[in-house]
Amino acid sequence: MQVIAHWIVANWRDLALAALMIGTSALLYALWARGGFPRDATSNGIAIGKAKAFDNRSLALRIERLSAGLETLKVLSQNVSENLSNVQERSASESSLSLVASLQPGGTSATGEKGNAAEGGSKSTEQAGAGEKADGDGKLGMAASDVLTDQLNLASQIFNLQTLFERSLSDRIIGERNAAGEMVSNPRMQTVLGFQVSLTPAAGVEDCVAVVEIGVRTKNATTVEPVSLVALMPQEKTYNAASLSASERSIGGSAVAKILNVNFGGKNRTRQFFLHRDCDTVAFERNSQVPPVLFEGGHKATVFGWEFRPVLGRRAVAPGTRQMLAVVSLPHAEHDAAEELTLEIKGRSYWRRYNRKAQTTRPKSSWLPWRLDSSGVVNFPAQELTVPNIAKIQKALTPTVSCIKWVNCGNDSAAVSITGENFFSGTRVVIGGKVYREEDGNLTLKSDQAMEFQTSIESLVAGDAVLSGRFGALSQLAMPMDKLGDRKVTSLEIRRTTILRLRKSDIYDVRVDVVGLDGEGEDKDYTVDYINEFPEPILFVGNEPVAMPYDYFEEDPSKTKEGATATAPATAGGNQQANITAPSATTSGPAQKPLFTKKYVTVRAFVPGKLLAKNPSVSFRVPFCGLNYQVSKPITFADPTIVRLGADAQNTMFRISLSASAGDGTASGPTAGTNTVSVSLDRNYAAPPDLEMTADGEYSLRVANDTVAKYQKLVVKIGTAESYILPIPPREKSTTKTSIDAGSPPPEISVSTAGIVEWSGVSLDGITQVKLGTAALDFVAYANGSKLRVLLKSAQTGAAGKLTLECQTDSGEILSVPVFVK
Repeated sequence: MQVIAHWIVANWRDLALAALMIGTSALLYALWARGGFPRDATSNGIAIGKAKAFDNRSLALRIERLSAGLETLKVLSQNVSENLSNVQERSASESSLSLVASLQPGGTSATGEKGNAAEGGSKSTEQAGAGEKADGDGKLGMAASDVLTDQLNLASQIFNLQTLFERSLSDRIIGERNAAGEMVSNPRMQTVLGFQVSLTPAAGVEDCVAVVEIGVRTKNATTVEPVSLVALMPQEKTYNAASLSASERSIGGSAVAKILNVNFGGKNRTRQFFLHRDCDTVAFERNSQVPPVLFEGGHKATVFGWEFRPVLGRRAVAPGTRQMLAVVSLPHAEHDAAEELTLEIKGRSYWRRYNRKAQTTRPKSSWLPWRLDSSGVVNFPAQELTVPNIAKIQKALTPTVSCIKWVNCGNDSAAVSITGENFFSGTRVVIGGKVYREEDGNLTLKSDQAMEFQTSIESLVAGDAVLSGRFGALSQLAMPMDKLGDRKVTSLEIRRTTILRLRKSDIYDVRVDVVGLDGEGEDKDYTVDYINEFPEPILFVGNEPVAMPYDYFEEDPSKTKEGATATAPATAGGNQQANITAPSATTSGPAQKPLFTKKYVTVRAFVPGKLLAKNPSVSFRVPFCGLNYQVSKPITFADPTIVRLGADAQNTMFRISLSASAGDGTASGPTAGTNTVSVSLDRNYAAPPDLEMTADGEYSLRVANDTVAKYQKLVVKIGTAESYILPIPPREKSTTKTSIDAGSPPPEISVSTAGIVEWSGVSLDGITQVKLGTAALDFVAYANGSKLRVLLKSAQTGAAGKLTLECQTDSGEILSVPVFVK
């Protein structure tokens, strides 16, 4: 050892230099390794996010519901008398005491020897309170008077909460001067400020509380009053905790005096069990003037915040994110006009020491002289937050509709899809007298921009759809008319309706020509693309919707001529169908006024005849587009009619009337141009003078009397449509009695010759049959019923003499007329 010591003494300089080099290298390595670690981005471990302004009215509504719920709480129980037998104390203690003395003869040790040992005594006592479970003991509980007092206190706390939720009058009303300089009271602006606090406790903050302070004031602090704090949420966050405390004490001693050995021992033990509340979060409001202040001078500022404490036996605050809310009343009045107020908000966070037993805090300090203050104060930069008033919130968050579409679900039901903005929770739709809302399960809010519901097709076009949003006033649920752009089709009109019967069926082809009008009633282009931008139209006959789908034909009057092929029809989705013969765009008649001047759409559907027969109108309705997009037109659905007007010596005149639904061969019918209506009898009557149009839908038909007498029905054909087979109306019965002129001589005819015999008389056109015996003879009445001619054959005139012909009239009377054969 002496050699080593001498060597160290001799080389101490070299050893010191080597130690210095090793230490320096270790320090440099430690610094290099430390630089490779991730930087601490948590600062002091308490981060305060940017303040956010929430809707105060939403919170107020929920608080009002909570307040109403508190009123229903029954805090006074009728079973107070059951607590009369409860025991209010239960305790247990245990103690023992012993004393042993022994005498040993000869001064020898008492250990292991009997000798004359004398026990001074041993004593053990145990005292039990009312808590021991003996017969007749009552259960542990509060006294009846204490239970009643607690219930009254709870009722008082509920009343205090209700009063707090209603807010003080000073927080709800502010005085300001009007234009006349008079002091008036107006409601205050209020808002809810939200702060997201993130806690990530680092090592060294054990047994500490995290403190977050928030300072709020109006920008430039020009107002007379500071911001008023209404409520902090949460006010506190507590946990129910149970603690068990046990203590045990014992003492013992021994003394030996020659032949006397004395032992003494004692023990005492106690146990306590109790419940208490552990506070995790505590809210506070502080004096803004006490330094260090958040704002310079602390002028017109309001400072509040929260403390986050360790609970449930932990030494550090639980890490995580907390969402804190503060309801503040602003020194500015609410007005009908949209306004806003700017707030300045600053935050500060730090740590404080926490005494768990006393539940008190003190500054967090360190024994290191260069780091006495270890609270880790962090001041966050100031933030400006603009708070809108209620009028501006309502205006900005009012629900708006950008598009409405619906789909036929069958069985007279439709699924409606609405896109737009601000469809928040609580949005409702009223349509057809029924309320649709998410709470009832008949409306789905898919997002803030879309919602869906299902209703009846009849309700779609009722015109009473109302949209009620979470914000803003009620509004009609309708397509925005600004989608029209520069086309300006503000209303629709049914310009023409055509109904064509299909072959061998009770189904009719209904075509409705719809034109668009601007605000001054002038025609505008109305196309299939235009229809596709809006909800699917519905065609009604009367009040009953026509089954879908429909065909849509886009017509251009400038390109369509008589007999030309029009634009191919398209469905609402744009699918092309077969071409059809298009109607002309000009009317016939003296004025020659154009019926169509701009592009229009023909809607085609197939409708049962029974539906047409019982409904006097056809309607074209576009749901959710207002009453200007719901148009109707009366219709007269009937087959063409034919009326016998009368006859002269050669021809019979008929009047043929075409209903508006059947068409009339003009621009208001299914096809256009003259001579599109024809009548088939013994031949085709299509041109004047046999068939002439006397007015729209009115024609006169001239047919020879002999031809009329041979046929019972005729065929009316309108353009290319299905033909109508109509009965020829019989000649109307004359009110004058049919008679033969008795003053005229009887007609004569030669023997065995065929010829015509003639009589004169009155209303001879009322004769329906002429017979000779059993043989029917050919006859004709003419000259307005004043002449009657009958054809006799040679076989009937074979013998000279008198022949008697029997003429039967339409009244059933038989007239006998003579003929002489010579």
